[in-house]
Amino acid sequence: MPDITLNGETKNITVETIADLIKELDIRFKYILVEHNGEPVERKNYSTTKIVDGDKLEIAQPMSGG
Repeated sequence: MPDITLNGETKNITVETIADLIKELDIRFKYILVEHNGEPVERKNYSTTKIVDGDKLEIAQPMSGG
């Protein structure tokens, strides 16, 4: 089970891909931004992008405002 950094916090996970992580975290927003080790990940690649020990992920929901 890898230890990752998710949004600045260390987390132990049991999933293998970004898609699995989003499902495990119960993220239901239609639009989210995902960075994997500092690189943006396209939605179409969530299910093929593997998560390994030591990875750093940022998951955010874009916001609009003024």
